Amino acid sequence: MRFDPRMLPTGIEQFSLQTGEKIATSRGLVIEPTGDAHAVALDFGPGTFGMSWEWD
Repeated sequence: MRFDPRMLPTGIEQFSLQTGEKIATSRGLVIEPTGDAHAVALDFGPGTFGMSWEWD
């Protein structure tokens, strides 16, 4: 994900929910000063994997 470095979100996290599970797992991510944030899923699926963020 890349954000404008002049207007970064206040927080960002990755989340995943395997098919058949009822509770998603999540973990906080670092937003680099350049506005970049990265998340990778290995050996994942089927299910949902993504990133969510918050603004002030």
